[in-house]
Amino acid sequence: MEGFSERANVIVNEDGKVMWIKVYDIHQLPDVEEVIRQLR
Repeated sequence: MEGFSERANVIVNEDGKVMWIKVYDIHQLPDVEEVIRQLR
């Protein structure tokens, strides 16, 4: 949707490399449990 920002979670490692990204619909809350699983 033009003119609106998106909601996203990004995990970056110690070297600055993006390891995981998930973009959510603006009306959808990020899944915290999903992020925690990705960090393990």
